[in-house]
Amino acid sequence: MAPQLGADIILSSHYSLSLDGCYAPVAFSQDHKYKHWTAAAGVRWWPSFTHTGWYVGAQGYGGQFNAAGLPLLGLKDRRKQGYLLGAGLNGGYLRQISVHFGIEAGIGIGATVAHFDEYRRGKCGEPLGTKTRTLVGPTHLDLSLVYFLP
Repeated sequence: MAPQLGADIILSSHYSLSLDGCYAPVAFSQDHKYKHWTAAAGVRWWPSFTHTGWYVGAQGYGGQFNAAGLPLLGLKDRRKQGYLLGAGLNGGYLRQISVHFGIEAGIGIGATVAHFDEYRRGKCGEPLGTKTRTLVGPTHLDLSLVYFLP
């Protein structure tokens, strides 16, 4: 979970282009960290009208990560550093609450391929090898505050 910044550009009365980025330089200590950045681009189809109500779309994304010492994804005594690429389908709902603001909720499902080097946790940890993993399932879940430019 990390803050994200994005833009959704109107292409026509039913299509928009979404661009998102995320940067999280979180380091609790040398042995406990969750640093990553991601960038994503996608196309959305709005059945009613662009930026009104429900949408469905397709998205591609990529990024890099460096994580260690966390009690998830096998990181308790390991550090993993590498990159990821993925694509999937998404959908959501955008509700305008004033002239300039709205609230959006969305979910994505797809496949992510992660290629990484694995190390024993600790400063200058022993290399354990290079691995590639493919994960299929949820790719994102978001709740966003939207600002509409005049």
